[in-house]
Amino acid sequence: MSSHSATAFGGGRAGGADSTNDGAAAPSERAPPLRAGGYAAWKPSMNVYLQRHAAADVHTEPQTQEEWLRDSSNVAAWNKQTLAAARIAALGVGTGAASDSGSAQGGAGGSSGVQPKEEALSTEAKAGRALVSAYVERSRQAFGRIYSAMPEDLRLQVAHLPQGWAFGLWQWLERKFQSTEADHVGLLLRRWIHPSMNEGESFDAYRARVNEVAALLKHAKEEHSPAMYAYVLLQRLQSRYDPVVLALQSGSLLKNPAAVDWDAVTALINTHERKEHQMANDAGIASAKAMAAARSPEWSAPKGAAHKQEDRQPHRQDHGMAAASRPRASV
Repeated sequence: MSSHSATAFGGGRAGGADSTNDGAAAPSERAPPLRAGGYAAWKPSMNVYLQRHAAADVHTEPQTQEEWLRDSSNVAAWNKQTLAAARIAALGVGTGAASDSGSAQGGAGGSSGVQPKEEALSTEAKAGRALVSAYVERSRQAFGRIYSAMPEDLRLQVAHLPQGWAFGLWQWLERKFQSTEADHVGLLLRRWIHPSMNEGESFDAYRARVNEVAALLKHAKEEHSPAMYAYVLLQRLQSRYDPVVLALQSGSLLKNPAAVDWDAVTALINTHERKEHQMANDAGIASAKAMAAARSPEWSAPKGAAHKQEDRQPHRQDHGMAAASRPRASV
């Protein structure tokens, strides 16, 4: 990795004071892990996680590598100066005590390493140093948290990035998984032109897939029209959504494609899904009851009907005997 050591993250650990040794957040709340094929879902979750941990957009605010190296180097130098001043102050109040202590140690054949007191900084300089130092610390914390969420194979691929440069690491992940190269854009266009809702897939999951491709195309400067977005999102659903789509088309929510409230549309479709699911459950319960009733002996032929059937048999036999005993008429 770069010449910056792991201690640059604060406290000698990659993630700072509230992190574990591998740069993760405190055990009570670890960073969401980046899994294979899950970058699109991981990115917004990780962004929320970083913002909740005081990143303040440090990972998305543009900063060149040279700017980062300069800032981190300056902060390191300022910290060294502050530490030297603190050591002087710790030897005694005023420069006299420090000089006496230095003379005593020098007479013993050693060097105290005490530096002369520097000129007092102006208010503006102090404020500027505080801002830059806070920025560098936030970047180091964010870098450690992003790094801890990455799998081992990806960690090996970012060894060339300076440690602590959160913007550089965030951009590297975006370029890797959201490339705008021509071949990748072609794949995205194919995914956009031929989308389809999978069997058993919820509308929320399908919408998330459509939004992912739409965002990638927008990033590649191939943004779709609002009407095209509405078509892809509603006309490629499973046939079981036809009733709610027809209701939407005849209503007012889709009148202006550029001003569609897609959260309201989604809420309506979710209601349709819940009703459909409830109807399926009710039908399943009714079918199960019918099958159970068919197997139950209580649902066999009524006993009264069986007795009547049995009573008819002797009656038929008696009727036949009576007919046989009658004298035949002579011819």
